Amino acid sequence: MDKEKELIIESLKELTEIVSEQTKVILNLATENNLLEKRIKSLENKMEFIKETKEKVAECIFSLIGKWIILIFGFSLAITLILYIKGDIPIIK
Repeated sequence: MDKEKELIIESLKELTEIVSEQTKVILNLATENNLLEKRIKSLENKMEFIKETKEKVAECIFSLIGKWIILIFGFSLAITLILYIKGDIPIIK
């Protein structure tokens, strides 16, 4: 009977150690999971910032292209008007 009690006590000690180790593993995994969730959130924020930045850059580029087109058209119109006034461009009838 004493041997059985000793075996039971020893088994309970081993089970307690196993449960303790498993608890540590679970806590470590939970901590890692929390850190990974924070990292994912951080990466999502960075991706959103990059997306917004790309949109702003594209908007600026198209704005500059539009301004250059208007500027070139204005210069060509001014040059045409100057040449017309000088008489280098005849009036087409």
